[in-house]
Amino acid sequence: MSGYASHYLSKIYNAFTLSWSVTTTQQTQESDIQGIDEDYCIVKCTSPSSVQSTLTLIEGVPINFHHTQDILDEFYLMHDKLYHTCHQFDACRVTEQFSNTHFKMGSELKLLIRFMMRRYGDNGWLTLMGLLMIARQVLTTPSQVKKELLHVTMIGRELAVAMLCALSCKSTVAIHTHLKVAILEILQCRQWFPSLRDTCLELSQHDKDWELHAHYHQVVSMATQYVSQGDQV
Repeated sequence: MSGYASHYLSKIYNAFTLSWSVTTTQQTQESDIQGIDEDYCIVKCTSPSSVQSTLTLIEGVPINFHHTQDILDEFYLMHDKLYHTCHQFDACRVTEQFSNTHFKMGSELKLLIRFMMRRYGDNGWLTLMGLLMIARQVLTTPSQVKKELLHVTMIGRELAVAMLCALSCKSTVAIHTHLKVAILEILQCRQWFPSLRDTCLELSQHDKDWELHAHYHQVVSMATQYVSQGDQV
């Protein structure tokens, strides 16, 4: 299965990379005439490979937590898809970012959150890392986009609840330490706990009016217990 899954996932990745390349090329060509009106965004971010279709293709291959490369391929693909989702309107004027963030970007991020919960739910740590990857990317978006995602879409709340679920559920399968190290390389952080703590702190600062605001701190508290039980990766 591993060879088949890798080949299948490679085809998905290549299709996504091609669509991203085409979109980027179109953006570059269009940016050459953007000087006509600097306040108007003519960049059209319409990647043929939608988030929904990509996730459907991935879930078409049964997951095997012992096939390390298959898991890594999925995370690389999700990282690229997530980056494209969060930054697809970066070149647009503020009003364009505002109008597209909640409905398009917000819905795609929610699909990714639910995908992480379904796909990797048998291993809490892997699920948590997928959610952390989403949260970190959200916090790198332009200020107007980030404000919309956190104050209108309330994506931080969805992430906090999903993280609590991941930490609460007992893992039914184990994964190798070298897979954990490789996942952290994709996330570009040497240790996951400090990154999770800082991410939850920043999310909580944007959502002080939430009646369940303590959920952000509860994630950190539960993660602290997780580390104390022996997971030092």
